[in-house]
This record gives sequence, C-alpha cells and structure tokens, in this order.
Amino acid sequence: MQEKMETTLCFLKPEVYETSISRKIGGILPQIGNIDRTFSFTLNESILNAIYGHLDPTVFALNFSHLNMKIVPVCIVSGPGAIQKMVDLVGRDPNPNLCSQQSLRFVLNKERRQLPESGVFFRNFIHCPKNEAEALSQLKIFGI
Repeated sequence: MQEKMETTLCFLKPEVYETSISRKIGGILPQIGNIDRTFSFTLNESILNAIYGHLDPTVFALNFSHLNMKIVPVCIVSGPGAIQKMVDLVGRDPNPNLCSQQSLRFVLNKERRQLPESGVFFRNFIHCPKNEAEALSQLKIFGI
C-alpha cells in the first residue's frame, strides 16, 4: 500500500538557529520528502496559544517566555508519509529521554538529559506536529 502524500512543518527554536545543529537538520530534512518552502517567522502570542495552548500552564508559560516575539526558521516538507517520517526523525516527545535513540532530540540533546523532569525540556531545539490534525492546523497558522 502506498503512503499518503502529506505536508508537514518544523521550526527550530531560537537557541539553535544558525548553528551546526540547524545545518545538520537542514541536511537531513530531504530524507523526509520535498522541501517545499523555508522562511523565517516571528512567533507571537496568538500563534503560541494555537500551538502550545494545550500544554500544562507551567510548561506553556515556559514556552511562551522563551519563544514570544522570537524569529524562528520554518521548513515546509511534503512527501509520502511525511508527518510520521518527521515525527520519527525529530522524536515524539519534547523530553529526549522518551524519544527513540535514533531521533534528533535524543542524539542532539544529550547535554539536557541529566536535568530533572520538572520543566527544562521545553527548550528542545525543534518543533513539529505529531499527527495529521496538528500538521493541518499548524500549516494554516503559518499561512500554508
């Protein structure tokens, strides 16, 4: 059975923008599918509410204070099974300890794995939707 053609996105968090991590990710993303578009975007309160509003209020507040009015690079990727491929590549959970050992979050966040579970993992370096509904909603948020 052929995989469904899908479109998804990811964005890098400010602390890794223009670093070796962003270059590494840029080199890996074509494995998922076609890079349809890349652009910089300023995250604001309404976007952060739409993306992270479902989180625990403490975790949301950490994300908000870290990301509000920050410019992030956004990448739109499409291809067969692109959403699941992106999740597999990035890691399903913001906590790298809960991701597969092959995921970018696990491999590249080694220095953060020793920190307590109390809230520091909001600084994971990349965001991507976990399923089709999130992907469609977030693509709409970014005007795609």
